[in-house]
Amino acid sequence: MPLMVFIDEAGDHSLDPVDKDFPVFVLVFVLCDQNDYTDVLLPSFTRFKVQHLGHDGVILHSRDIRKAVGDFAFLQVTARRETFYRELNELMAQAIFQLIAIAIRKQSHKERYGKACRNPYELALEFGMERLKSYLDEVGQKQVTLLAEARGKNEDNALRLAFLQLLKQGSYYHDFKSIDFDLKFVSKRANVLGHQIADLCAYPIARHVIDPKKSHRAFEVVRTKFIDRPGWRHGFKIFP
Repeated sequence: MPLMVFIDEAGDHSLDPVDKDFPVFVLVFVLCDQNDYTDVLLPSFTRFKVQHLGHDGVILHSRDIRKAVGDFAFLQVTARRETFYRELNELMAQAIFQLIAIAIRKQSHKERYGKACRNPYELALEFGMERLKSYLDEVGQKQVTLLAEARGKNEDNALRLAFLQLLKQGSYYHDFKSIDFDLKFVSKRANVLGHQIADLCAYPIARHVIDPKKSHRAFEVVRTKFIDRPGWRHGFKIFP
């Protein structure tokens, strides 16, 4: 069955100023077979939500989980938090999906390229689209819809413009005209599971890039999902 693609990010793409506490921007593409998504992922994550929260209307948002706020205030109780994290890590490890991820170290990008440095979101989008195009060529898929989480009218319009320009002009390595790419935006309130999986993957990747020597339990789960590509450290792109 065709692949579904979900896009989400961690960090902001601003270069002025660069947040010293979170100086990276990570863009994640989650790739999942349509049948696996509808028949396996949706039921398993729904059971997890109902088991821990009593309903499936909740959105698995990385920040709320880490901060134990909102629907996840119950994670302030140590025993419940440990059980929740263990079972969530097991669920993510067993989930059938693949990842393309790009991390932009913003301060290094600014220092290396100066006034010529590019918007981190647009740069990460280009890198990700190149890898996605290669993978789609390998599996023979000629049409794909990318679902991005809506961030606001101005931000969505800027991303749509960058996306259309990339399709029209291509990149240094790729021409995208052989595949029918369609970009759609969906609100977080729509409770799209693919975006929640992407969100749960993006933050651990960012923390690993910021402090690669520190052990991150969630990253050890995430790293098994990367689509293997030559020259990508740890299976994903870190720039510069």
